[in-house]
Amino acid sequence: MDWDAVAARLDAQARRGELRAALSVLSPAERDLLLLVAWEELTPAEAARAAGNAAAKQQGGWPGTAYWDVVSVYQRSGKTYHREIWVSHHGQSVLRDNGVSDGVLPLGPGLFPAGGTSLTWDQLYALPTHPAQLTAALQADVKGAGPDAQSELFTIVGDLLRESPAPPALRKALYDVAAGIPGVHLTGKVTDGLGRAGTGVERGGETLVIDPADGRLLADDEGDGWSATFVSQDAVDSAPVASASAAPADGAPAPASQAPADGAPVTAS
Repeated sequence: MDWDAVAARLDAQARRGELRAALSVLSPAERDLLLLVAWEELTPAEAARAAGNAAAKQQGGWPGTAYWDVVSVYQRSGKTYHREIWVSHHGQSVLRDNGVSDGVLPLGPGLFPAGGTSLTWDQLYALPTHPAQLTAALQADVKGAGPDAQSELFTIVGDLLRESPAPPALRKALYDVAAGIPGVHLTGKVTDGLGRAGTGVERGGETLVIDPADGRLLADDEGDGWSATFVSQDAVDSAPVASASAAPADGAPAPASQAPADGAPVTAS
């Protein structure tokens, strides 16, 4: 019997109670700050896995909902635009984005970008949640997209976190995939466009800002003049009707392209 190990375990259990008591008197803001400080001591892989563990504990899983509603604000070429997309499970997705059009644009069926391909809602939910299997599946979807396979894999992770109804188990697995990509590093505490504090995970000039408390993706900065802050994401039962005469905003692509503004995430086609 290793009595030193037994004593150490009992001491750790006793201190756990002390830690719970100490944390219970902190305000939510103080607990968030403490969490951010703790993340500063993690390696990039540990931080990504910690985000995944936090995401896995959240409520969710929306295989039968009608729409995934995402509200965001993005910056492009020094200008700020407001965007809301209703990604449809079975019907027509629609987009309201004043960087693209003055009305509500039809986008066709909901699709989620994954490298050189796109996934339907059901295909998204069929992705494996074992990290090695998910890595292999996403690598197969790269299909020559991006500057190289590893960079595109990091981009795919961000794409599937930012405007998709990925369930908690899949979000955890996506962070685990990110943890295994070479060249990923932490940029430390980052404040997003809404003033929310998060931790930056960067690779190749693209930074994902993560809320360490629940693993939410707060923002995505691609470092080339385009960045987005995600205000909310949720399942909803309905969406607005597309405008019959939606006019393109100045400098935006024509509505027939069914694409968001240059650099904005494409999630339906």
